Amino acid sequence: MKKYALAFTVLLISTQSQADVLGAGLGTGVWTSGPVGTVTTNNNEFDVKKDTGLSSSNNNYVWVYFNHPLPLIPNIRLESTRVSSSGSGSQNVTYLGNTYGNHETDLNLNQVDLLLYWGIPLPIVDINYGFGAKQFTGDLTITDTDGNIDPKTTDLDGTIPVGYLAAHANIPALPLSFSADIKTLGSLYNDTTIKGRYDITSFGLKLGIEAGYRSQKLKTDEVGDIDVDLKIDGYFAGVTLVF
Repeated sequence: MKKYALAFTVLLISTQSQADVLGAGLGTGVWTSGPVGTVTTNNNEFDVKKDTGLSSSNNNYVWVYFNHPLPLIPNIRLESTRVSSSGSGSQNVTYLGNTYGNHETDLNLNQVDLLLYWGIPLPIVDINYGFGAKQFTGDLTITDTDGNIDPKTTDLDGTIPVGYLAAHANIPALPLSFSADIKTLGSLYNDTTIKGRYDITSFGLKLGIEAGYRSQKLKTDEVGDIDVDLKIDGYFAGVTLVF
């Protein structure tokens, strides 16, 4: 009987310890962001904010993650972000061989991230590290509002590998935490997020709110027929469910 009791106790402790490291969460919100930088075609460069009037807009995002205690097998995180910006201008802009006077510009750069990572629990901060892939789906279109030139569009579709590094810290005795992460491909792409989360409920399925700042930098000459050097940044806020 003592042997069975001991086995049951060990099993219970083991199950409880695994349950402590199991975790999942999801969140959604609005990222108020806009682009700055340059686009170059055929050695003709224009400023996306000054020359085309591209402005900030409210862009939706969703994220979800799942952590587990299985050794060697990575945890998983998925993110989806919709990015769009529109503007108008009268500054001459040369794009894909045409020069536009009065024009409208539309930028779409929607993204899906798949991240695989492992965790290192430390006394104050938990560190996550791993890798993943970022898929872009979008386009850049310039339209002549005088109707003299046909609109020109470049697809901004592609998938790039990224490294992933994140840190998360809970404030003792408070339903408050802070985190930061980066998805990077060296000098070609960086996506950095800094945020805080406040848990409205502190047991079971935790309902919370988050807010922070996110900045993306993309610099490449491998996007269709254009070279881009863009930064998209701004503040965001949303709701979370974590358990």
